[in-house]
Amino acid sequence: MRSMKLNIVLKDDRRDYTYGDVVLGTVVVSVSDKADIRDIIVKFEGTSITKNHRTVQRTEGGVQARSEFNSVTIPIKLIEIPLKLFPPPDIQHVLSSDEHTLTTGSYYYDFSIQIPDESSGFRLPPSFCHNNLEDFASIQYAVVGVAHKTSGFSKTQSDFERINFHPSGTGLKFDSSHVLNRDGFLLPPFKTSVTRLKFKPIESTERNFFKKLVSHKCIKIPFEYGMSFKSGESIQTEKGITERIIQKGANLKNQINIFLGIPITPEAFRGLLFENFAESKKEAHPDQAKIYITHINVSLKSYVNYTAAVTACELHSQWTLRDEDCDYQLDLNDFTPADYHGDGDAFRKISSKIEHLASRENFHMLELPEQYIDCEIPNKLTQSFCVQNIAYNNVLSINLKLRIHPGDSTDKLCLNSNIILTNNNSEPPPPSYQPK
Repeated sequence: MRSMKLNIVLKDDRRDYTYGDVVLGTVVVSVSDKADIRDIIVKFEGTSITKNHRTVQRTEGGVQARSEFNSVTIPIKLIEIPLKLFPPPDIQHVLSSDEHTLTTGSYYYDFSIQIPDESSGFRLPPSFCHNNLEDFASIQYAVVGVAHKTSGFSKTQSDFERINFHPSGTGLKFDSSHVLNRDGFLLPPFKTSVTRLKFKPIESTERNFFKKLVSHKCIKIPFEYGMSFKSGESIQTEKGITERIIQKGANLKNQINIFLGIPITPEAFRGLLFENFAESKKEAHPDQAKIYITHINVSLKSYVNYTAAVTACELHSQWTLRDEDCDYQLDLNDFTPADYHGDGDAFRKISSKIEHLASRENFHMLELPEQYIDCEIPNKLTQSFCVQNIAYNNVLSINLKLRIHPGDSTDKLCLNSNIILTNNNSEPPPPSYQPK
């Protein structure tokens, strides 16, 4: 039977902390006989822990004999704030011995430890846990109490209480490589993709199915689908300032714009359609090209990169922010002149049939209505962060299904953008602790 038992009792039952908060509690030491101890220490500590494995093929005599799994666990201390509770601070300097005897009874040592604020230079990640069978990555914070004994079989007696830490604001390190291009430069404050949409002439819609398949009378126009960031927030990285920021607890429509662009003028577009319809017996209308958005999907995927035996990248979570059928109509007449800021794909993916009509000066754009992306970013999501052995990144996806007239063909526009997910700066931090 143990002669001494140590317990941590926190006086705050919310267990949700941020920068500058004070952790209050009591270390309770129960002695059943007597205990010779050197000191009792309580500390606030944060640790980043990763574990995974590497498969090693063993051979004997040139023949593969077996496979072995080498598992590696890497703990990295993020912060440690110790506080000596016993001997009491006011008598530590007058004591002549390092050994003290506690007789039978219970002893209570109150403590107060303040978590550093952001001005201290600490950049602590939030509490976090990712599991994949036996592999895992976690960020753990705890209050740990330890009594160092000078006699007995066990030289230490300890206990801990885990707490949740959630930093407010943007006081975090981020994986800046997540917002860099292949050349190592920061990605611009917008993201684009290009899809060639096919507009079929009306006369082909009146033919039988086989003739529709072999008909070459169609126009393929590259449409540039993109998003730009408008929140006004920015984060300094070692490569410069990035604006690819999405805030939790805020509506997506207030943080980004989505748009469509074409490399030719609407007038040239209508002229092509009119010329293509010249052989049709039906009257052609210059404005009869339409795009109908029939489905919208907005999602946020979170990925964790962690290193132990090997470096792994795994999907941690996926949140669907909007997924529904709709019936929105886009009119060619609504495209207006705009400066072109893309990477040039809209002009490289263009057919020789309309190449002479395309130029940066002829680029036209249509900003899509905010209602397409009217959805809240949940507060419960984990914000982006990076420590030595773990990086947590986010990707925002906005995908549209289309029906194209004339021809009633279907297509889709897909957009995936690397982002940094942060706390909403307007959101108040968790309330300061009020002891019961």
